[in-house]
Amino acid sequence: MIAGSSSPCPADDVVIDSSTGTVFAAVHDYGVFVSTNSGNTWSAATLPGITNGSVGRIGLAAADGVAYAMVGSSAGSSYLGLFRYSGSTWLSVKVPCQLLTAPKLVVYIDGTADTSGSCLNPSAFSQSDFDQTLTIQPGTHGSGVVFGGVGLYYSADSANTWTFLSVSVYSSPV
Repeated sequence: MIAGSSSPCPADDVVIDSSTGTVFAAVHDYGVFVSTNSGNTWSAATLPGITNGSVGRIGLAAADGVAYAMVGSSAGSSYLGLFRYSGSTWLSVKVPCQLLTAPKLVVYIDGTADTSGSCLNPSAFSQSDFDQTLTIQPGTHGSGVVFGGVGLYYSADSANTWTFLSVSVYSSPV
């Protein structure tokens, strides 16, 4: 149980970085917790710009001394941010919004920002409480990251740039 709570721990995800033995746990409503001693003690991660009460579902991935956390909003639709951990610090990184267009349809999906650093309609069609996965590509030393929301995205450079993989004739990158 979480200290001060009478409810069982609502964990969303738990991952272990086998190269360091560090354990990462995502707890719905509370955030990300880190243990460097096999789960005997835990510390809350400090995610830039994230406050208690705003956190919803969280996806985690860890490998080779690097971890990622995609944090959904407690409102259950938008994403609050993607964060990269290396050593002891969490840094905010961005997943671009993707513009999808079709006859009688113009919608942004997923993401935390477009290429200019903002999204005209942030996460207009995202489902952070439902459509969310995060993984690190084996053999990339933590630099190959796959994020899945409504769409599917890949970064080969530690989440600095992204490729939208769910391409259709009706999509165009922002």
